[in-house]
Amino acid sequence: MNLAARLRALPPDRQRLLAATLLALPLILLPLLVLGPLVAQHRHYADAIDQGRHRLERTHQALERLPGVQAEVAALEAALKRSGAYIERTAPALAAADLQQIISELAERHGITIGSAQVLSPVEGPHATRVAVRLNLGGDMAALAALLRAVENHQPLLMVQHLSLQPDRRRVRRNAPDQPVVLDIRLEVAALMRAPADG
Repeated sequence: MNLAARLRALPPDRQRLLAATLLALPLILLPLLVLGPLVAQHRHYADAIDQGRHRLERTHQALERLPGVQAEVAALEAALKRSGAYIERTAPALAAADLQQIISELAERHGITIGSAQVLSPVEGPHATRVAVRLNLGGDMAALAALLRAVENHQPLLMVQHLSLQPDRRRVRRNAPDQPVVLDIRLEVAALMRAPADG
């Protein structure tokens, strides 16, 4: 028996109920099929709007704090400049020349002779550029110790990157037993130059 025959075999009240159900089913499913995606899309946009409002609120809070933060940054910049930690120059070559001059003056002040000086390539970092000089020096241990103390306590900050020493073979025989041994000193000193502030 096929489906049509089975349907005709149903009592009339069941046939009417089945027909009403078949008519009502598309009327029930159609709104669900159309409204379901619309409701989901509405929820998606409502969530996006809530997230946007939250981000906007955080942005407003950050903007309210901005003047205070800018004042703190300006105070820190001024304190950093007053500290003298950096060589205040706009170009690494100028900073390296300043560094070479500083080391030369310190060496002369402490009785160290300068044989040669070489400016090393600058190394740029995100906040500062390291400039360095390599020097060949001559002097005794006491003068070297005084020079290193002066370098350690100097403003702008100076950093000894490399130090090697050995007796100066040309002067060893000339030194009397009571004279300090003259040393051949190779010294590399670096300093920092601040990166230019972004405008």
